[in-house]
Amino acid sequence: MPTNTPYSRLTGTLSVYVAAYGTAATDIDVAMPGAWTELGPTDGNQSIKVLGSKEFFYDNDNLGPVKAVTPVAGVTVTATQVNMTPEQLAVAIGMAATDVVDHDTGLGASVRLLPLGRDFAANEYAMTLRGGAQPITNVDSPFGAFPAQIYIPRGVFDGEPELVRAKDGSPGAEFTFTALVDPNAAAGRELGYFEARDV
Repeated sequence: MPTNTPYSRLTGTLSVYVAAYGTAATDIDVAMPGAWTELGPTDGNQSIKVLGSKEFFYDNDNLGPVKAVTPVAGVTVTATQVNMTPEQLAVAIGMAATDVVDHDTGLGASVRLLPLGRDFAANEYAMTLRGGAQPITNVDSPFGAFPAQIYIPRGVFDGEPELVRAKDGSPGAEFTFTALVDPNAAAGRELGYFEARDV
């Protein structure tokens, strides 16, 4: 039964999915298709930051600012991924899942190997963020018990990822995903958008 409990959308965390750049957004009411891969569970705070500080202009006739513009804009997503596979770790540190290879140690053991170097050119991805582990039933819409999501059509994993090892034994990889302008997106949606079902 839908509910409009105040602040219900402020609870819980988002599931993070990535796909190759050019992958279209998925309808808000359907499960994520095979083109999308869940990046893995996250621990601690998740941050979706909309960048765009204003620059103010003044004149000699007024004490306060008379005009404001946004000279730069952007969107970043930050979180700490835990319990990741080598392929998920590769994506989170700015590489590609295909960089993980089978490696024969010569001692009879086969292992999965991920080089920790990073290429000059960044791998570009699309990203979708949805409500918790059950994205279709999770309450993330401000309008009630309906789904909601954030879609970023183009971006890269940025920064210098730190592989965190906690004393409780849970490994984590901090990542930052920075949106890039998608020239193929509709006007106003070049850096992504938030949508929420209301009925």
